[in-house]
Amino acid sequence: IGASSSSCTSCITPYNLYNNSCLVLCPNSTYDSNYVCLSCTTNCVLCTDLSTCTLCGSGFYLINGTCRSSCPSGYYIDSSSSRCLQCVSPCLVCSSRTACSSCQSPSILSNGMCISNCTNGYYSTSLNICVNCTVNNCGFCSEASCSYCISGFYSNYLNGILKYCQSNCIAGTY
Repeated sequence: IGASSSSCTSCITPYNLYNNSCLVLCPNSTYDSNYVCLSCTTNCVLCTDLSTCTLCGSGFYLINGTCRSSCPSGYYIDSSSSRCLQCVSPCLVCSSRTACSSCQSPSILSNGMCISNCTNGYYSTSLNICVNCTVNNCGFCSEASCSYCISGFYSNYLNGILKYCQSNCIAGTY
């Protein structure tokens, strides 16, 4: 309703007022509020109201109804949906659902996963990361040394320190 089709001040139902025109649907980056098209928040392409975005513009990622240029700590970018998705607990920092780089204590990081204990051949550092033992085929080790070899391997000591885990006994030993 107005002096011309491009100077509307209101529309009859079911049309929506947008930039002095009456439209059947509100355009992208706007939403229908009582038959008036209102702007979504910045960088939002589709929204249901001012506080709920459902699709972000290029280079932005959706999290809790808002668009961000990056994901907060504890979230990663899911490029297929352009959303920030939460890391799987107890992972604190991740780059995907299966690639963790930091774990919540007491969990320990091992090959991109959070685990409760390091497996044979690894030890936990003060940073809660599983690291390979320095002695191959070691069953249990600390940062400094190997305590024993895995089953089927024999201990070879040098100056009272286990230096090697061998598959067969060295000459003169049993």
